Amino acid sequence: MTNFTILLPPSEGKMQGGNEAFPYRRVENLKEHNSFKSLTFDRQELYTSLKQAINELSEKELEKIFDVKGKNLSECIAQILDMLNSPTLPAIKRFSGVMFKAIDYSSLSLTGKENFNTSVLFIDGMFGLVRPQDFLPEYKLKIASKFLDINVTKFWKDRLRGDFDVL
Repeated sequence: MTNFTILLPPSEGKMQGGNEAFPYRRVENLKEHNSFKSLTFDRQELYTSLKQAINELSEKELEKIFDVKGKNLSECIAQILDMLNSPTLPAIKRFSGVMFKAIDYSSLSLTGKENFNTSVLFIDGMFGLVRPQDFLPEYKLKIASKFLDINVTKFWKDRLRGDFDVL
């Protein structure tokens, strides 16, 4: 079989919950649950800037960043602030947008799942590149978000271009 990589866009929808035995703090440095450990510093930089934005910006500005209001904004902020302790799910289970429902991963054969897991990557606002079996916490951050001096799309574009090895 030919080696190939398919890059899928981010998912707006995300499933809630996860495995409490595997909080993100525990899995972020495990290769089997985080295929792109080389992005750890970049992810931490983005996360630190996002927490700074939460502490410094007005509610109106935060509503714009997260595209939610009221109780949903409060929940979103709480998820971000406690993200390291959040239960995780594999990305293919965390993402629940229209495209992910159409993929219907659970109905794939074992071989189909193995092929999918090794040939598909997702681009994500918070984590950059992820594989289907990378464990992710609950969070909300669109790839098109802008806050402080960060444009999330440009942030990841600058870090993922060039000789970045995805395989």
